[in-house]
Amino acid sequence: MAKQVLSARRVDALAKVQGTHRVDQNLYLQVRPDGTCSWAFRYMRDGRKRSLGLGARRDVSYDEARASAAELRAKLWRGIDIAAERKQARDERRKARPSPSTTVPSFDWCAAQFIAAHEASWKSEPHRRQWRQTLADYASPVFGSKPVDQVEVEDVFEALEEVWYEKPETAGRLRGRIAKVLDWAKSRKFRSGDNPAAKDGPLLHLLPPLSSFQVIENHPYVPWEEMPEFFGRLRKEEYPAARVLQLVILTGARSGEARGALWEEFDMDQRIWTIPPHRMKTKRIHHSMLADVTIELVQAQPRTEELVFPGGNPGEPLSYNALNKCVKKLRAGQAHATVHGMRTSFRTWASEVAKAPREIAELAISHDIRGKVERIYDKSYRRDERQELMQRWADYLMGR
Repeated sequence: MAKQVLSARRVDALAKVQGTHRVDQNLYLQVRPDGTCSWAFRYMRDGRKRSLGLGARRDVSYDEARASAAELRAKLWRGIDIAAERKQARDERRKARPSPSTTVPSFDWCAAQFIAAHEASWKSEPHRRQWRQTLADYASPVFGSKPVDQVEVEDVFEALEEVWYEKPETAGRLRGRIAKVLDWAKSRKFRSGDNPAAKDGPLLHLLPPLSSFQVIENHPYVPWEEMPEFFGRLRKEEYPAARVLQLVILTGARSGEARGALWEEFDMDQRIWTIPPHRMKTKRIHHSMLADVTIELVQAQPRTEELVFPGGNPGEPLSYNALNKCVKKLRAGQAHATVHGMRTSFRTWASEVAKAPREIAELAISHDIRGKVERIYDKSYRRDERQELMQRWADYLMGR
């Protein structure tokens, strides 16, 4: 009897469960501890188990993966050695690449190769898009077509000079990205010598430190004095984004942590929301303490899938923009505020009103200021004090 083919919706759910899952004949989904997923084609040849990668789930859709698996099965039935065929194609691509002994590739070519090799590890699509855009806007017009071994300090300086003063944050990222591409080119033996874009290199003498004139601005936030009124109006809104925003405010969580919250992460008896490392910006597990109203908020959600607050598409969370629109709607006619700024509202209240110890307030928003060794051996997380702080915050928001 043929095994069942998993639906796309079922695969979406399994993508959150670590392990290897059979999707279709020979087709498997591999979910790693860090949350990344990839497709694999498993088969037997000459009495041995073999496996071929079919790409990351982010890049290869469910339908594309099944189509690739069907094509490979057809080749197996025709007696084709699919592993040897893939190796031959890979060798041909390698031969087509420029080598140090023939033609040195351009900076643009190296940038494209670097991005292709590393973008799977980058957290978000906006980050991947920004990488390409900054290099295309500022580096490419100056030295993109140059052989990468001929890119010098003067080239990097020319690309950075104007943006350095007008957009210092962008300039800092641009310098770092150019440096990484040039380091990659050196590791491939396309260039040698020092990196002209290095932070501590010759640029130190050509451009002033960004810190000398860059103004660091916090995310606009709702003053803590106005939060009860804002939260009261928010609770009257019934759409999903408003409920997620309530969770953000009540817990001090980041938007992505709240939007991606799973039912399995909540322990209502212990009053703890445990967010795994792969969903945290810090890449460390975080235990968020829950107030009474927070528990009521979560428990009021219908349990239709693994996500507590599902978006419009099955298995997909709500977008950041949905929460941002909610803030704009409720702040119409008032000073601008952001979703991320809600963390500042809480942190300011915790310091100025609750007079919470700095360590407790920082732990509440997943800023662990303890040393690495202390984090390993201290498993208490100051739970009682943090629980009391979050309950006081919730009571304040509710006007109690």
